Amino acid sequence: RALASELRRHAVAAASRSPLFLRLFAAELDRMHSALGVFGFLRTEQGRFDIKRGGFLPIVTAVRVMALKHGVDALATRDRLSALAERGAVNADDAANLARAHNFMIHRLLDKQTADIAAGVKPSNRVDPRRLHPALKAALRSALRHTDLAAEIVHGALSFSRG
Repeated sequence: RALASELRRHAVAAASRSPLFLRLFAAELDRMHSALGVFGFLRTEQGRFDIKRGGFLPIVTAVRVMALKHGVDALATRDRLSALAERGAVNADDAANLARAHNFMIHRLLDKQTADIAAGVKPSNRVDPRRLHPALKAALRSALRHTDLAAEIVHGALSFSRG
């Protein structure tokens, strides 16, 4: 464990000094299209929305990039956000909103997969928004707006990097 911890600290330090690596890692965010359409509607494929790919994965990826940029070696998204806020790398309100959005989407995914298992079907990341209670759908849209915020934070932070 000590060797793994030392290797992790070394890797985080090396990544934080490599703007090219950070930009390449952040480019993954550009491949994750916004889950919300122009008028705030959920973008679906075959009537379903992938809550992992379009929801919490962009937040996780953005927070990882920011953590690496600022030498934060925490593993959990919430811990990374706390450390980034403490260092002033991310606005404390933005960090709190991202943590809430991430938590909300993780819980929706777990609810979905639990229902899939109870129904005897293979667990999926794909949610049918038509089956969501209107209040839950509105909360999901609100949480998804933070995925765009996460990408904006990363792009803003990296646009000032050299290299």
